[in-house]
Amino acid sequence: MKVIFATGNNGKVNQLKEIVKICNIEMEVKSEKDIGFNEEVKEDGMTFEENSKIKAEHLKQYCDRHNIEYDFVLGDDSGLCVDGLNGEPGVYSARYAGEPCNDENNNDKLLAVLKEKNLLSEKERNAHFISV
Repeated sequence: MKVIFATGNNGKVNQLKEIVKICNIEMEVKSEKDIGFNEEVKEDGMTFEENSKIKAEHLKQYCDRHNIEYDFVLGDDSGLCVDGLNGEPGVYSARYAGEPCNDENNNDKLLAVLKEKNLLSEKERNAHFISV
């Protein structure tokens, strides 16, 4: 079985490969990079589910246009949801601080917003990570 993972996150791809190996599943896992996909996908969904579907559908269309064989395409989306910020940054986690998109800028903005809103206690900073 061949799965193509619609993510640019090599860590996620490696984790899936490790799970497949540990579970002794006969599955070839390919990343976007492995198949030459480098198109920008606009993740404009309102939920993690919508964004993961957008990415999977976009990559499937690419595979079909380029005659790339697959059994299925797997999409994902994930993000940090801070309770005191009503779930922000949520689906915007990867691009929370704008361009250039990177973890350091996103973390700096998140800390600045928490401070600006005077959310300083541990309880106010409770957060959870969602992965779909």
